[in-house]
Amino acid sequence: MTPEDFNILLECYGADLSRWPEERQGPAGHYLRSHTDARARLEQMAALDRLIVAAAPEVSDARTEAAIRAVSDRTLALPQTPAWVSWAWAPGGLTYAAMFLLGGAGNLLARLASQESPLEHLFSGTIFSAFGG
Repeated sequence: MTPEDFNILLECYGADLSRWPEERQGPAGHYLRSHTDARARLEQMAALDRLIVAAAPEVSDARTEAAIRAVSDRTLALPQTPAWVSWAWAPGGLTYAAMFLLGGAGNLLARLASQESPLEHLFSGTIFSAFGG
C-alpha cells in the first residue's frame, strides 16, 4: 500500500478500519504497523471523526423513517419511462440513428439524381474485369 492509497482510504472511510473495504483492511493494518507517520495521520482522522460525531444532531428513528418514506413516495410518483426507451438512446443514440438514416437517404437521392445504378459499381470492380467485364 502506498502513502497516497492510505490517505485516500483514510479520507473516504475515516479512522475506523472496520469500515474500510475488507480487501484493504489487512494491507492498511500492515502499513500502520510499519509507518509511524501513518499512525499519526490515523490519530488526526480519529479526532476529526469524534468531532463530526459530537456535532451531529440527534434524530429520532421515527423522523428518519418518515424522511425515507417521503423520498420513496416522491420517487415512485415520478413519471415512469416506457420499457422500450433506453437511456443509451436518449439523446445521443437517437442523434446517431437519425444521422445514419439521413445519410442513407442522401446517398440514395444522389445516386438517383446522377442516374448511377448500384449494379454498375458492382460490375465495374476488378473481379469482373478479368473476365472481360
